[in-house]
Parts: sequence; structure tokens; C-alpha cells
Amino acid sequence: MSAHQVNPPATACPPDLEPLRQQIHQRLDEIIAHGLQDPGPTSFLDFEKTLLLLLQSLGCLLIQLFLQARHARLDLTTWTQARGYCLSEKNAERTLKTSCGESTYQRAYLVPPSGGGPGVDHLDVALGLIRDGFSPLVIGWFCRLATRMSFQ
Repeated sequence: MSAHQVNPPATACPPDLEPLRQQIHQRLDEIIAHGLQDPGPTSFLDFEKTLLLLLQSLGCLLIQLFLQARHARLDLTTWTQARGYCLSEKNAERTLKTSCGESTYQRAYLVPPSGGGPGVDHLDVALGLIRDGFSPLVIGWFCRLATRMSFQ
């Protein structure tokens, strides 16, 4: 087993995921109800436009659930014990621009031992998220778009 699997998470209180789970179930019920509406949208195009917005909002909630669940399982001991970082008094909030829209989440922020220099967002490091606030999929879309555009 790796050290990550052996050590228990050393985070502040893990977030309670139940309210978010209930929100996701409620949103899914809304999407199902939208499909069963009588008389419903007047055309398939109207239905599809509304469905896309509902699915994006569901996707944002699922992304928030993923981020909170991963944060709850974070092992900060390698940063706090081996490197001397200290856990900040409060979590740092971040808005991530994803394929489903903007998702805001909280994560632990580690402060360097000397107090100088930038801190570390361990969740972002663990997930491979960079400071620009875009998800890897969105960055890939922008890169593909940029390479296909004319520079004239």
C-alpha cells in the first residue's frame, strides 16, 4: 500500500455531502418531470434547449459533489509534516469554469512555514487543476479552437 492509502485524511471537518446529494436528486427529478410535462414544449428544439440547461446545472452539482468528496479524502500529512506547511484557518473558495458551467467549491489552503511566498491548494495539485480557473477539458477545447483558427 502507498502512504496515501495508509494515512487517514488530515483535513479540517469534512464537508457534509448529504445536502448536495439531495440537491442532485431534486434536480434529476426536475429533469424527469420536464420530459413528462403535459403539454410540454411546443417543439423538440424548445425541449432540447431547456434540457441542455437543466443537464448543465445537474453537471455543475455533480462536479461540486466530486470536488467535495475528493477534498474530504485528502491526505495533507505529506505537506504539513514533511514540508512544514500549516493549514489555514479557513478554507479557500474557488470558481472553476467547467464543461457544465461555473462550479464553486471550498478547499483547504496550506500556508508556508515562513509565512512568505504563495500557499498551496492541495486539492488543486492532487487533481491537476492549474491556477487559471479552467478545467482541463475546457482548456483542451480552447486549444483545439485556437489551432483551427486563421491568424489573418
